[in-house]
Amino acid sequence: MRADAQAQARIDELADKGKEGDLTADEKAEYDSYICASTLIAFFKRRPAPSSNVEAKRSGERVAPRPCWNRAKARCEYCQLRQKNQPYYRFQIEHITPRKHGGLDFLSNLALACPACNGCKNSNLTGIDPKSRKIIVLYNPRRNSWRRHFRWTA
Repeated sequence: MRADAQAQARIDELADKGKEGDLTADEKAEYDSYICASTLIAFFKRRPAPSSNVEAKRSGERVAPRPCWNRAKARCEYCQLRQKNQPYYRFQIEHITPRKHGGLDFLSNLALACPACNGCKNSNLTGIDPKSRKIIVLYNPRRNSWRRHFRWTA
């Protein structure tokens, strides 16, 4: 039995138990994680591969994804994870300064991000430091040095 079939069988089993109201908290969490993962996988399977063509738009010249991928060397520009180490989720081109804050589709405003980093950053420009409770500006891969901004700890 393939892993997909096993996972689907488990999802069906959990869904049936849920209809009967017999799910434990752990089973509910497992079911939610399966649903979330399957939704993400379906979403990323539908995404087209990066192309090299450049389109024009009224607001200026749009940048195709390929230069962004090449500049980042297929790594998340936030956490440095390599795409090849995350085969199930396709990395995303994200706006460093989001469109809703006036960001444009220029290469200088685009960054390659893994789904986790892109989801955490979302359309935010700032965040609250958990220790100091102060508002801080989020990491900008065009302005900040990764080595100065982050630190690996064990």
